[in-house]
Amino acid sequence: MTGPAAMKRIAPTRLRSLPSALVVDIREHGVAGSAPFANVLRVPMSEVSDRLVELPVETLYIVCETGLKSPRVVSYLVGLGFDAVDVEGGLAALDGEDAAAGATTA
Repeated sequence: MTGPAAMKRIAPTRLRSLPSALVVDIREHGVAGSAPFANVLRVPMSEVSDRLVELPVETLYIVCETGLKSPRVVSYLVGLGFDAVDVEGGLAALDGEDAAAGATTA
């Protein structure tokens, strides 16, 4: 397995600038909304091992809600030979970056 220091990571706002990137949303069923990226495949974390055949041979950008679960899935996939990248901070980080970009100072 790949250790956290060696894991490839990307900021969510940087990922938005890669419209052809395949984002794998690992949030479980019942979580409202979709990941705000152009190319998203929803594979809940609890189903990843059962749905490996659905994952294409290309770089996979793994996202969760807060960035706590995606590193585990990235490590698992890398251990199986996939090229997987952790989306740092998950979708919550994207919301925070969007809010900061829209903030105004007095």
